[in-house]
Amino acid sequence: MLRQVTATGSTRAGAESALRARLANRAAPTTAEVTSRTRLDELWQRWHSTAERRLRPQTLQHLTWCYRRHVAPPLGALQLGELTPARVERLLDRLESQFVQIPREVRALLRQLLDIAVRHGAIATNPVPTHGASPASKPEVRALTASDVAAVRTAAQAWERSTGAAGARALCDVLEVLLGTGLRIGEVLALRWQDLDLDSPRPVLRVTGTMVEAVDGAAWRQATAKTAAGARTLALPPFTVSVLARRRARLGGPDPHAPVFCTSTGTHMRPSNVRRSWRAARRGTSVDWVALHTLRKTVATTVAHALHEDAAASLLGHRSANVTRRHYIQPAVQDLSACLEAKFGADPT
Repeated sequence: MLRQVTATGSTRAGAESALRARLANRAAPTTAEVTSRTRLDELWQRWHSTAERRLRPQTLQHLTWCYRRHVAPPLGALQLGELTPARVERLLDRLESQFVQIPREVRALLRQLLDIAVRHGAIATNPVPTHGASPASKPEVRALTASDVAAVRTAAQAWERSTGAAGARALCDVLEVLLGTGLRIGEVLALRWQDLDLDSPRPVLRVTGTMVEAVDGAAWRQATAKTAAGARTLALPPFTVSVLARRRARLGGPDPHAPVFCTSTGTHMRPSNVRRSWRAARRGTSVDWVALHTLRKTVATTVAHALHEDAAASLLGHRSANVTRRHYIQPAVQDLSACLEAKFGADPT
């Protein structure tokens, strides 16, 4: 049975966008045959119904947002046979002129959707290009120097004093844990007191979860690490143990299930709020370029240079040292001047 679907908007374009979004929200039977007359919105619903079993909730939520925001308005009502390479490329070109990450996500999502159409014989080839615009050169990894670390600590302390947050010391303590562990900010903020063993001869920290923030503003503690390799136990350096022990003492022996870093209402702090605090703290200082993730790269670089890349990958929770090497380790500068001097250093005059 056919049902009429309507939508309204303040302008014609707004009404059309609302109508496409409403059509995208309608469930399509997943057993229906996929043909060249199937609309992209229907194929999306088919993919979505199976993706719920395969993807993490936050990943599916983000892809749903990408589809409804960027794909459904221009393409959702089109039949699969109408999705030409030119139409797809116009969409991707427009997104690449406005965003950095979203075009890659939209391209990958569209390829997955239209691969289904190819397998069903609805279209002969996938109209989505395999590769987008030539990627920009990989940014150089920059780790903090000892003076940079001192400046980071000074900036955080000054910000906490100026804002009246010095008593809680949340930002300063978060920075010290980042420097002592190389954790992701979401992993730090997901820590509970039961994840720490500060009183054993060898104090350790267990990574058992991470904080997740969705595009709709919701936030929660995910009870699993970001990746399989992310679930790990780390030995803590003395300076990090001291920071955490002082924090525990200030809180008066907190509940083991309570967050190590909590809001005034006792809930886990959000990564976005801590990033916002750090941006305010670093503004106008010599470390204005430093992001929280820079501390993770600094830890990786320090460990790799002192030991080896595999040790850095293990500490960071990477399955392979290739990712660590490519994105987290600042190359060491080799001083070969002595051997060159010995070989060629005779005075030529």
